[in-house]
Amino acid sequence: MEFESLKIISPILKALKNEGYVSPTPIQEKTIPLLLDNKDVIGIAQTRTGKTAAFVVPILQKLHEKRDRVRSTSPKALILAPTRELAAQISESLSLCLLLNLKLNSIGSCYNKWDVFS
Repeated sequence: MEFESLKIISPILKALKNEGYVSPTPIQEKTIPLLLDNKDVIGIAQTRTGKTAAFVVPILQKLHEKRDRVRSTSPKALILAPTRELAAQISESLSLCLLLNLKLNSIGSCYNKWDVFS
């Protein structure tokens, strides 16, 4: 299967190609069409199987499709991550935003988990 068969728009296909993506992994193949159809998805897969791209690609496509209709300075998507390392990985995957003329802000926080519970 190729990314083209997942109903991904051409600017994102081009960005994926530029980033070295050749064909979708099983998690991407199964989740991208569902997310593009506004379905809720819970996906489980091994590390390094493309889970981040599986949800990032549909988010970027939705944002790209709506950007001409709605102009605003408010955030359009919020992705929360449990660790700083995962947040950095997700932010790196979102570098596709730059190829689509979308803005990206990444905010990190560091706290002592014990302070939260005391």
